[in-house]
Amino acid sequence: MVTSEILEQPTAALALADPSGFDLLGFAGGEGHPDFPVLSRTHNPSSCVPCIDFSPWLRERIRWGDVDGVAEYLWRVREANPGVGASVEYFRRHYRALAAALLNTPLDRYLGDLSEEACLDLRVALVLLAIHEGFSGFIMTGEAADFVAAVMAPHELTLSGAAGLIERRNAFVVHMAGEMSYWSTWAPLTADALRTGDVSSWKTRNAVLYERLRQILGELRAAESPDLAMLSVAMRELRNLTSH
Repeated sequence: MVTSEILEQPTAALALADPSGFDLLGFAGGEGHPDFPVLSRTHNPSSCVPCIDFSPWLRERIRWGDVDGVAEYLWRVREANPGVGASVEYFRRHYRALAAALLNTPLDRYLGDLSEEACLDLRVALVLLAIHEGFSGFIMTGEAADFVAAVMAPHELTLSGAAGLIERRNAFVVHMAGEMSYWSTWAPLTADALRTGDVSSWKTRNAVLYERLRQILGELRAAESPDLAMLSVAMRELRNLTSH
């Protein structure tokens, strides 16, 4: 099993120059939709696709504990399709509460030895996911896990409390299997499924894969300002490599 401990990369995250000096709309730089300035011009606004990669801007907002800034991002991205049956004020309060939870939830309950950079990267990833995810058990059926794994790959992490997580996951699957046949195909997890194993022996057995992973991450960091297309290709290649 590939773990984040394998990749001995510097923990500096990808970032554009001085994102802290911009407000959200200023950071968008006029690239957005005329009616929804942080959303893509080429996608339907209701799909809530950002016009650029806002992760560097979010990283600085999270670094400074700017709940209102993160809440503004969440609202602006969902503004064209926030939901039905409630007022704008309600949705703004909702996204502010969500932003506060994402910035203030302790991350050391299940993850030990987290560096400041790892915490920042994880919280940014969770904010990006929060646009389309509800963080329920159904998140297992999408690509969220692959996305978070790719983001956190450069960091060394120690998982604690795995037994409780496995128990809750298995209980959710069993419950859903009683309602939908789709879930009946999901096998129960065991403690071995989350065991990290010996990193040195994994690198020895998978030397070619390990070097390719290091190369991809090095190319991303060497890019002056990697765009969404480059990041998408890199994530797809990482996923293909780690599936072998």
